[in-house]
Amino acid sequence: MVAGGGTMERAELQAPDLSGWRAGNTGIPAVTSFTASEPGPHVVVSALMHGNELSGAHAVDALLRAGVRPRRGRLTFALCNLAAFDRFDPMAPAMSRFVDEDMNRIWSPSLLEGARQSAELRRARELRPLFDTADLVLDLHSMQHESPPLTLCGRTARGGSWAVRWGSRAGWWRTPATWRDPA
Repeated sequence: MVAGGGTMERAELQAPDLSGWRAGNTGIPAVTSFTASEPGPHVVVSALMHGNELSGAHAVDALLRAGVRPRRGRLTFALCNLAAFDRFDPMAPAMSRFVDEDMNRIWSPSLLEGARQSAELRRARELRPLFDTADLVLDLHSMQHESPPLTLCGRTARGGSWAVRWGSRAGWWRTPATWRDPA
């Protein structure tokens, strides 16, 4: 059962063909950005922080194929860990979660500015200028195990404010003070 009393459906996804988006248009591989004529926020939609999380890759692929463009500001799509994604095997999906280390755990300045090397650190260092310019990041993930949908917004007041305005009723959101179930 999930929030709202429904049941979870299982989906078997195939890895999408992302070859059309690998070059990108920003000078950073697999990062495609569009700027509107009207000023506004820079929104980054990222997928594949983990190579085996295919839902976000399908969503970004569909948005790019549909020609989605911002009305104001800048909209950027980032396919983050293609090195792990390229190893995806539906018979052993956990083996393509990352190449050397979990990309979600390496975004601290001390790691990004340090001397340690890994496939994920090299890619994170390449992506850092993009994320540093973002006003809002929607980082799409998939769960490895059955789970209700959730929203994590970080520990900042700004993130908590976005979660409240977004009205996430489908799962969990985090404020600086506590976990709350908005349902």
